[in-house]
Amino acid sequence: MLMHNWSAKGFQLLSIAPQESVSAPDTSTFRKSAHAGTVWDEARQTMWVFGAETHVTNMDNAVYGWRARDGKFVKHYDADPVAGYRMDGNGVYWSSALKNRPWAMHTYRRMRMVPGTDEFEVMYDADDHALMAPKTFENPSQTAANRVPPVWYYNVVTGTWRAATIGDSAKMVGSPYYAFPLAFNPTYGWISGDGSYMARLSPGGSYTLTNVSGKSNGQQHSFMFMNGDVAYRVGGAGETTLYSRHPLANVGQSSKHLKADFPALAGFDIKNMASVMMPNGKIVIFPVSGTDMHAMILDPEANTVTTTGHVVTGLDKPTLYDLAAEWSQAHGAVILLSRRFTGSNVYGYRP
Repeated sequence: MLMHNWSAKGFQLLSIAPQESVSAPDTSTFRKSAHAGTVWDEARQTMWVFGAETHVTNMDNAVYGWRARDGKFVKHYDADPVAGYRMDGNGVYWSSALKNRPWAMHTYRRMRMVPGTDEFEVMYDADDHALMAPKTFENPSQTAANRVPPVWYYNVVTGTWRAATIGDSAKMVGSPYYAFPLAFNPTYGWISGDGSYMARLSPGGSYTLTNVSGKSNGQQHSFMFMNGDVAYRVGGAGETTLYSRHPLANVGQSSKHLKADFPALAGFDIKNMASVMMPNGKIVIFPVSGTDMHAMILDPEANTVTTTGHVVTGLDKPTLYDLAAEWSQAHGAVILLSRRFTGSNVYGYRP
């Protein structure tokens, strides 16, 4: 069912993706990858997908998209051959001698659509999980240890990439926090970190660390959301923590909230579940019971979780950091892309 034909609440299957990509652009095509990142482009009602498994044979650096208007996947260009992968003299990883596209890379939780532009941003170290060295070092005296990971920007209209550095941005891109989510605040800049430290890259490019030990969700693969000047880290690769709350004006007042504190989650698996923040600041979470995925509402200010009664059944492996979740303001719904299992289907969920 197409988005514009769907008005009901609950779950809806919107698209069934093909199992493998083809070379023709603007056709139903998508090479699924659980390690890909996604962003929602409200202006074009498109979920953009970039990222790959990066297991040498799966170095797919193509940009894909899912369009709400016709339910199709599109591909902007073919993946570049691994034989061209290189590090230039400045330490930047390019996919060919043309230096017009980055390597394939793990990107989940590290992308955003830049407001007021046609670009999405990728803040990830292409060397991480690559399982291969550059095929060419343009400066033979350098090694992978000399790399300088930039912030990548892709213009979805012109189909062009650019690499940029913002002060100490290489520390944020290539720090130990690459397995953790990233969010952006216009005042405080880019926010990431683990269970011990909150990392911040200011809009001017200054990198700082704040100790949040015992107060932060330390689970990898979590989602991070920003509501005003408060950041929330939700879920991740563990069953212990549901979310943590971080007021950016005083990160020392951060707090961590455990799954066990929420009766509605008893008997549910929250490991690597999808989640997305709605415009009202509440967060839709998708815990699992067996092969059934339920929708619940986390209110991080009231510190409550409520059930909705909405469930989608028959997912084969719904708990493996598989589902991308993006909010469509126009449709008042969550777009859920299954990136590895269940045929890489697209579901909608309307609270």
